[in-house]
Amino acid sequence: MQRDYDIDANMELYNEIRSPYANPIGPFVAPINRMRAGTAWDLCVFTFDWLGADLLAGRTPFCLEGTLGATLLGDLVVDASRDVLFRKNSDDSFCEVGGEAESRTGCTRLGEVLAALGYAPECTSLVFVGQRFERCVLKSVMHARLLGYDCSVVMDATFAKSEAADPEWEMGPADASWKADPTSCRRRAEEVLRTKKSAGGRLARGYLEAVGVRILPTWPLIAP
Repeated sequence: MQRDYDIDANMELYNEIRSPYANPIGPFVAPINRMRAGTAWDLCVFTFDWLGADLLAGRTPFCLEGTLGATLLGDLVVDASRDVLFRKNSDDSFCEVGGEAESRTGCTRLGEVLAALGYAPECTSLVFVGQRFERCVLKSVMHARLLGYDCSVVMDATFAKSEAADPEWEMGPADASWKADPTSCRRRAEEVLRTKKSAGGRLARGYLEAVGVRILPTWPLIAP
């Protein structure tokens, strides 16, 4: 939920839509804030792209480390004293490449950050919101499930750009064979993490449900 990914924030910063990935994500700030205020979360984690000049070479700059465009949208409720702010350099927040070391733990991979803070997969449930459902959210949640975390995605607080996959997407839909063989299911899930571009909303839902992720339309203000 960064300024370079938001159309209105682009106009405020640059007087034009400069980022190639700017979308209308501003309206999703309010549902995210309501979720935060309505539930006693044990930990809130913000992951965001923090890209070095080397990663952006030959590309239109976006989310360049240290720039205002890479910072979180100003209306998001963030508690810098308690929240985890994890700067990543991949679609997948749990990627093996990792990111900048998180200040509270000194770890460079989100899975390591959570483990260092005492949130082991076997006793931790993760709830995901943000953008984009069919790209960064998909890959982050898929990897979290591969690590053993219980995962949910709340759709009215999550931006999805398209139901259709990008033309470059190579994988077909999830089917019964995903669940028939755990080894095959894991291999296919790992392929999703490696595939470039966006899976589209329809495929993303199928992939996530195949590995046991809950897709929730909304989040109650009073947790059950």
